[in-house]
Amino acid sequence: MFLPLGAALAIAATLLVPMSARQVRAQVCLPTRAHLTDEHAEFVTDAHTSTIRWPTFVKAVTGPEFWLFYLNRNSAAILPRRAFGPAEQAEIDAFVAGARWSASRP
Repeated sequence: MFLPLGAALAIAATLLVPMSARQVRAQVCLPTRAHLTDEHAEFVTDAHTSTIRWPTFVKAVTGPEFWLFYLNRNSAAILPRRAFGPAEQAEIDAFVAGARWSASRP
């Protein structure tokens, strides 16, 4: 009796996990526009708009292909460099280098 039940649960899990991953990806991987000001970063998709004030970020990391703006140890906003021209990239690099991040928070 338990063997057929276990097999049914394994099949259901195999089918449902990829389906839920596709649903999450559809919600997270939307085309996003970033609007950066001196006060905040705004991320706009067709589904929602998020405005995050710069003091909310705990640190920033500059990479060769992107910037990572950490909200906490596990969550970051990612800005790809290719979305910005050379002058804008230099401006963002200077901002990141000169910013004071709230590193005292976890």
